[in-house]
Amino acid sequence: MEATIVMPSSPRTETANYEWKKGTDKVRFLPGSTPSNLDGSVFEGANSLDGPWTVFYDTGFNIITPEGMIPSVPEGWNEAEVDFGGARYLRWRKRLPYNEGVIMEVEFYRDGVKLTGTPFGSEPHLGTNVFANALDGVLSNHFNWADTPVPGAFAGIDTGEDQPPTPN
Repeated sequence: MEATIVMPSSPRTETANYEWKKGTDKVRFLPGSTPSNLDGSVFEGANSLDGPWTVFYDTGFNIITPEGMIPSVPEGWNEAEVDFGGARYLRWRKRLPYNEGVIMEVEFYRDGVKLTGTPFGSEPHLGTNVFANALDGVLSNHFNWADTPVPGAFAGIDTGEDQPPTPN
């Protein structure tokens, strides 16, 4: 993925290339009606809920240009081939705290098989739109978070056991 940042008040342009380690794992996610709310999201794995957490995919940030905003997350289903690195706990996290938004669904796949597990996530949420909604496979509900402090809103699954590292 390549990202270019142009600052209108400066003659300087920054370009960065990101290459995520690919494996046989995959993450799929469906943003809500305003996909730009998911800018700054990361997908992470760990072998303990206390971490340390390792980022295996980063959505990047929205880019503001004189013509308007270029969202980092397009509408509809998004997916990326990644390497979970043997993590037991897998989560999506909105890196920026104190922000509201909606994520419809998050799915994690290992070797082409959708992973299931015990859901976990952040509080607070708005109304009945709890973190488990982003992990239940039902597209008529969602996780709507509200002003979540650091580390930001998150929703994930405990796959139940440590996984062997994905071979390269």
